[in-house]
Amino acid sequence: MSTLALENLRYSLEWFKARYSIALEISELYALFPEEDETPPLAQSHWNVQWPNSESNGVYAVFSKFTNDKKDLQYIGKASSPGMRLGHRLGAHFGGKKEACTIKVPTRWVAQRLRYIVTIPVPADEPFIAAALENI
Repeated sequence: MSTLALENLRYSLEWFKARYSIALEISELYALFPEEDETPPLAQSHWNVQWPNSESNGVYAVFSKFTNDKKDLQYIGKASSPGMRLGHRLGAHFGGKKEACTIKVPTRWVAQRLRYIVTIPVPADEPFIAAALENI
């Protein structure tokens, strides 16, 4: 997969919003491994705290450890079916044990050194927008 910087994702989201006249906002960075975050920390939230926009349908983007000041995108997924919210999808991928402050990283992603997540919630009555956003 080619890498994409977080800044490019933000730019693509702005284009989508203007093109389709829809109000969407990207969450702040969420650190999967806060103990490995940069100094000063880049993420405003972190593992063992509720996933950003966990009760909404939408899209989530997973980034690897930053290189050359770029936040390298490794995966974009969506949560758009009834009863499947962002918190459910992220928990399915990274569900660990909150009481033990541990998180699991799926085997297929270990080599990418995943570190950060952002989410883009979509309106509750328009979950189909997540499918379009997954491809921006």
